[in-house]
Amino acid sequence: MTIWTPEWSLTVNGAADYKSVTLADVSITSGRTDIYSQATAGYAAFTVLNFDEQPVTMDLNDQVTIKVKDSAGDYVVLFGGYVTDLDLEVTQAGTGGTIQNLKVIALGALSKLPKSLTDGVLSKDLDGVQIASILNLLLFNQWNEVPSSTTWAGYNPSTTWENAENSGVGQIDEGNYELAARTASTIDVYSLVAGLANSGLGYLYEDNQGRICYADSTHRNTELATNGYTSVSGNTALAAGIKTALKLGDIRNNVTITYKNNQTVTASDAESIATYGYQAQSIQTTLENSADARRFYEQLLAQSHGFLSTAVQGVVLHDSSSSIVQQRDDQANAIAPEHTFAALAAQMFTAEEARVERGEFTRGSLMVLRNRLDTHLLPRWGTVPITDIGYAQLMEFVDFMSKCKSTTTISQYIIAIRKVFNYALRIGVIEKLPEFPKIKIKTASRGAFTPTEYWRILRTARRLRGTPHPDTRRALRKSYRLVNGDYCMPPDLAWAVGFMVNSFIRPSDLKTLKHRHVEVVRGKNTYLRLTLPETKKHDAPIVTLFPAVRVYREIVKYQQPRGKANPNDYLFLPDLKDRNYALTVLSLMFNWVLSVTGYKQNAHGQPRSLYSLRHSAITFRLLYGQGIDLLTLARNARTSVEVINDHYASTVSGEQNIALLQSRRSRAAVTS
Repeated sequence: MTIWTPEWSLTVNGAADYKSVTLADVSITSGRTDIYSQATAGYAAFTVLNFDEQPVTMDLNDQVTIKVKDSAGDYVVLFGGYVTDLDLEVTQAGTGGTIQNLKVIALGALSKLPKSLTDGVLSKDLDGVQIASILNLLLFNQWNEVPSSTTWAGYNPSTTWENAENSGVGQIDEGNYELAARTASTIDVYSLVAGLANSGLGYLYEDNQGRICYADSTHRNTELATNGYTSVSGNTALAAGIKTALKLGDIRNNVTITYKNNQTVTASDAESIATYGYQAQSIQTTLENSADARRFYEQLLAQSHGFLSTAVQGVVLHDSSSSIVQQRDDQANAIAPEHTFAALAAQMFTAEEARVERGEFTRGSLMVLRNRLDTHLLPRWGTVPITDIGYAQLMEFVDFMSKCKSTTTISQYIIAIRKVFNYALRIGVIEKLPEFPKIKIKTASRGAFTPTEYWRILRTARRLRGTPHPDTRRALRKSYRLVNGDYCMPPDLAWAVGFMVNSFIRPSDLKTLKHRHVEVVRGKNTYLRLTLPETKKHDAPIVTLFPAVRVYREIVKYQQPRGKANPNDYLFLPDLKDRNYALTVLSLMFNWVLSVTGYKQNAHGQPRSLYSLRHSAITFRLLYGQGIDLLTLARNARTSVEVINDHYASTVSGEQNIALLQSRRSRAAVTS
C-alpha cells in the first residue's frame, strides 16, 4: 500500500484560491452524535503552513471551503463553513525567509441558527416548506440589503437570480407531513427548525459546502432508488478498528407522540420491553392531522413484531437500532400484517381513539386501556397469532394475575382482551369468540370516615395551618418534587376536606374546579350548583349541602384580596399552575393529617386517602339523609346505583339505623 500525500486547496469567500499552501492538523467533523438528535454544526480545525510568504487574507465570518485532489486529479470539496477563530503565529524568521502558521477554526451554517431569533409565524404546510420559509428568511439577503455598489458582474457565472444572495441554504426537501400553523412566539431558529424536522420524521444536515439542507422522511429511499449502494471492496477496507456498539440508551420501546392541541398516541414494542425492560420516550410534534399520528402509532407498534416489510415504499429505516416509521405516502402499498395479538390491538386502539374524538369514550379511559396493553398483554401475547389464544391461555393469564392483582383488576384486563377479540371478530379474522374465564368480583366497602373521625381530621388540618411538614425538605424534594413555598400546611387543605364531604366530588375535581364552575343558589334551600367538566361519562351538575356554601364563602373571602377569586381562578391552591402538582401537594398534606390522627387505615385495615372523603360524603347521606333514594344520590354524586349499593350501602349496618328498624307505623296509618 502506497502512502497518500493529500493536495489541498483553500478557498476564501468563493474567490481567493490558495493551492500552494500546506494544510496541517486537519480535523473535520459533521453530522449528529446519536440517532435521536438533529445534527449539530459542522466543525473544521486546521493550520495553514505558509512557506512562500504568499499572503493569505482571511477574517472572522469569512466563508472558507476546504478541498482535496482525488485520484483523477480533480478537487473535491470536503468542508464549507464560516471562520470563527484565527490565530496567526510566525514560527521562523530570518534571511532564509519567514514561515507563518495560521490556525483556523470554522463552523458550518447550522452554527448561525442558535444565535438567531424569530417570531416563527408559520401557515399550515408540509414540514419541508415550513423549514424552507424560516431558513430563507434568515439566510437569504433581500435585494435592499445588498450594497448599492454591487453589480451583477461581480457574481460567479453559475449564480442565478434565485440564489444570488444565499448565505447558507442548500437542498430542502418539500416534506411529507402536514404540520400545524404557528402563531408569533419568539424562539431561536435552531430550536424551531429542529422541532419541525422531528415532526416530519426528517433530519437537518450540512452539505460539503457548509449549507443547511433538509432530508424529509422519504429522502433516504429516494437517494437509494436513484444512486443505489456504494460497494467497498475488502481490498480497500482495513479490518482493524471496525466495531459495533449496543447501548441501552439507544433503545426506545414505548413512545408517546404528542400532536395538535396536545393530543397523544402511544406506540409500544412488547418484545423489546420483555427483552430490555421499559425504555420510554415522549416525542413532541406539530403534526396537524390525527390520521398521520395514528398511522405513525400503528406502524411503530406493528413493526416491533415484523408485521410490515421494510421494502415497502414510504417506509424508512433510520438506523439499525431505531424503529421503522411509516411515512405519509398515498402510493405506499403495505404488506398485510399477520393476525397477531399486537397487530389487532393496534387497530383496535386506533378505533378507540376515534371514539374519543367522537366523544363516545374518555381520553382517561383510553390511557388506562393503553397501560393495560403495555403492562401485561403485549409482553405476553404480542407476537402470538390471535387464533392461538384460547380458554387455556386465558386461564393461565388469570392464574398469573391472581397472585398479585385483585379480582376487579383482573376483570378489567379481561375487558381489554375482549376488546381485541371483538375487533378481530368484526373484521372477520376469527369466526367466534373463545370462552373467557368467569371472574367473581369481590366487592369491598370503601374506607370512609366516621363523623367523629371527620371532625377530628378537619380540626387537625386547621391547627396545622402554616406548620412545616415534618419530613426534611430534601426528602420532600426527592420524593414529591416539592418547591420551597409548598412545605407548610396550606389553608386549602381544611377547605378541601370540608368541601369534599359536603359536595360528593372526586379528588381529581379538586385540581380542575374553578370559580366559574360554582353557582350559589339561594331560595328555600341554599346550596352550590357545581357545573364541573365531565368525569366518567357523567356531566350533570352536582348539588352540594349547605356547609359547602360556608366553605366556599371562606375561600372567596381569603382569595379575593389576593386577586385569586376571578372566574378562571382555581378554588384550591390557585397559585399552582401545574394542577397535577397541586393535587400532589393536597394529597401529601392530607396523608400528614392522617398520620397525626392515626386514621391512615380504618378498623378493617383498609387504607384511607383523599378519596375516602368522597366515600364519607356518600355514606353520611345514606346514614343521615332523611329518606333519600339511591337513584337521586347516585346521579348527584356522578356514579351509579350499582356502585353505591355494592360499595357504600354495604357499610350501613342495622345498628347504625336502629331508630328506623325499631320504628312503628302509627295506628292511624294502620287503620286508614
